[in-house]
Amino acid sequence: MKRLIFLPLLLLWISFKLSAQSNKPSLFINCSKECYQDFLRTELSYFDFVRDRFEADIQILIIEQEQSNGGKQFTLQFKGTNDWQKINDTLIINIKQAATPDDVRVKIAQSISLFLMRIVPIKYIPDNAIVQFPKREINQIDSIKDKWNFWVFAPGVEGWAEGGTSNRWAGLKSDITIRRINSKSKFIAKPYYNYFSSFIKLDSTRLTGQAIDYGINLLHAKSINQHWSAGAILQYGYNSFLNISNTIKAAPVIEYNIFPFSINTNKQVRVAYQLGVNSFSYFDTTIYNKLNEVRPYHRITLNIEYNRPWGSIMAGVYHNAYLDNYNQNRTGFNALFALRLFEGFALTFEGQGFYMNDQISLLKNSLSDEAYYLGSQQLPANFNYEINFGIRFTFGSIYNNIVNPRFNNIE
Repeated sequence: MKRLIFLPLLLLWISFKLSAQSNKPSLFINCSKECYQDFLRTELSYFDFVRDRFEADIQILIIEQEQSNGGKQFTLQFKGTNDWQKINDTLIINIKQAATPDDVRVKIAQSISLFLMRIVPIKYIPDNAIVQFPKREINQIDSIKDKWNFWVFAPGVEGWAEGGTSNRWAGLKSDITIRRINSKSKFIAKPYYNYFSSFIKLDSTRLTGQAIDYGINLLHAKSINQHWSAGAILQYGYNSFLNISNTIKAAPVIEYNIFPFSINTNKQVRVAYQLGVNSFSYFDTTIYNKLNEVRPYHRITLNIEYNRPWGSIMAGVYHNAYLDNYNQNRTGFNALFALRLFEGFALTFEGQGFYMNDQISLLKNSLSDEAYYLGSQQLPANFNYEINFGIRFTFGSIYNNIVNPRFNNIE
């Protein structure tokens, strides 16, 4: 009898709008893989999201696992602190193998909304239930009181090494990202330092080499309206691999989004144009007999992002050229497609590449043997590309409720 009573609940389509109130928890999304944080912050803008779990009233831990038939299971663990410390619940979402990224992110957002509503006990939440919280206006989000005034600092360092008896390769990458972002403006500063070293032993000959590059990138963007943005970039760099002892790049930038930015998690088509100057000082004379030069340049970029139930598309193309010699130019692309063409059939494509005729810093003199073998100096090239694609067709049982991690990652 109990089962008959609750069966209608499992088929109920819930649509509920919560009136605004001040006593609502702050949230932190914690995940190690892709969990669509931009989309979740947009769809759940009624709540405040914080950047650190120690600052949150409720932490939402999202865990992804593979299922027996190629699908995925997402475990959402809700852990409360402060006034919400009694909250300690878990919600499980099963995703079909053929689901697109849009299917996944919508389901995660719906499930988090259902939990926060607490209309029915967690175990009785129906698969097709939807809860809709009122979205705050952008100016309400910007008016949040923050002791850091929205400044965020993120230093990072990573290294790697590999080798054997007669060779060794090692690298170090470090940077700190300093950013302040709100709905009206974006500022990002990123100083960086990278180091690469290599060693090869050929019979009795030892070859060693290294490459260093460091600098800082600055970006500022200002919102004009729902479609237009304007700003500037400023960059300084040192790069021994490219024969550049110092370079400075400065340019104003303007960007137009065909769609309003208020729906940017669903679709974007952005065209950006920059017109500026780039100065160079070289360690050694280039193939164009230069030790110093200042070059005017321009660059146009097209970025597309589209998320629909049938799949997701992210792609970009760009073209930049020196205005005093348009033959010195570069054109490139990057793309990521994940398409579900019909039930059980999925097509993926990922690639990037460029054609270049702008290696103005190439050395005039012949490279040493060490540079060739160790990769410590750039070589002449016209193009570079990397492409991955796949087709997958799944059929058989429609059930994918089982998660069995035994022997995962065993080779």
